[in-house]
Amino acid sequence: MVFGKLFASTYDGSMMGAGPWVFSVWPYALANCDSKGFVELNPKLVAVKIAGTIEAEKDVVTALEYLCAPDGSSRIKDEEGRRLVREGEYIHRIVNYMTYREMRNKEARREYHRTYMRKTRADVPAKVEPAPEAPPEEPVKRKRFVPPTPEEVNAYAKEKGVQEYVNGEQFCNFYESKGWLIGKNKMQKWHSAVATWVAHHKEELGAKRSRKDYATFQDWLKTATDEDVKTLTQKEISNLSIEDRVAITMKLHPEAYR
Repeated sequence: MVFGKLFASTYDGSMMGAGPWVFSVWPYALANCDSKGFVELNPKLVAVKIAGTIEAEKDVVTALEYLCAPDGSSRIKDEEGRRLVREGEYIHRIVNYMTYREMRNKEARREYHRTYMRKTRADVPAKVEPAPEAPPEEPVKRKRFVPPTPEEVNAYAKEKGVQEYVNGEQFCNFYESKGWLIGKNKMQKWHSAVATWVAHHKEELGAKRSRKDYATFQDWLKTATDEDVKTLTQKEISNLSIEDRVAITMKLHPEAYR
């Protein structure tokens, strides 16, 4: 054999306290015996295999003498409680080996059966309870449109720098007369309508934004948007008078003059 069953009772029976060499030689015998419990125990060979040195031969001999000696406290009374019986110069027979091998085989069969049953149960799909139905989603409520006031429209136009194209009162009066409809649809965001309003009025007033149509630069500057002013090149600005340059700064950065 290349392995052997070592019962837990070995450590709490009458061998308890026999010393480390007894508990080294005994498992060696169990692991190396044949199918009928016979094992060759050459003290020199066993010493080298267990301790790696022949100097442990005496310890092996002492352990074998203990295992071959009668033990009146042993629970197994065969052979007067001996664990080993010498059958030759080095050949020993393990007492009751066949009895313990049968116990080992029965335990192995029980363990195999337990493992088989665990695997079988694991392979059976568990009953899956149907998941509870999710409550129906509530329809998304569209935010009710609130028409802006003229002041809100003017403030938004100033924020975007397009106040010269937007008159809040005109804007509100125009869409109020249409029931705040854009085409056939109810207006959702008046800010978008302001952008459309600006684009439309830019087309109408585009010609008037040409500086050539104004008597002075500052006349043009009064109606120009911030975007129009920002299109001036550095060369154009350098050709302006100091007053015109200051007027540009005041238009683009009015907070600096408050």
